[in-house]
Amino acid sequence: MANQITGKIEYISATQIIQSKNGGQSFAKREIVLDATRYDSYTGERGYENFPMFEFGGDKCSLLDGFKEGQVVTVSFDIQGSRYNDKATGEVKYFSRIRG
Repeated sequence: MANQITGKIEYISATQIIQSKNGGQSFAKREIVLDATRYDSYTGERGYENFPMFEFGGDKCSLLDGFKEGQVVTVSFDIQGSRYNDKATGEVKYFSRIRG
């Protein structure tokens, strides 16, 4: 994973089981939100808020078990994108995910 960010854990979700729409295998996911807001090094003032959410899937969900809200952590992540063609309207939509 090429990217990393450090911040304080704002929120950790419980593991969610997502059922397949076509009868395939279900999928587990879990989300974590970091407070990665930066502070001005000279004044100490809080800068723009930054609360990125990361998605952990499958066997990676258990990686979050040992962490609690308020802890400072470094998360390695990849950004993944997909395209969806809505057959009913013909509209093309794009989605991005940040996978921890």
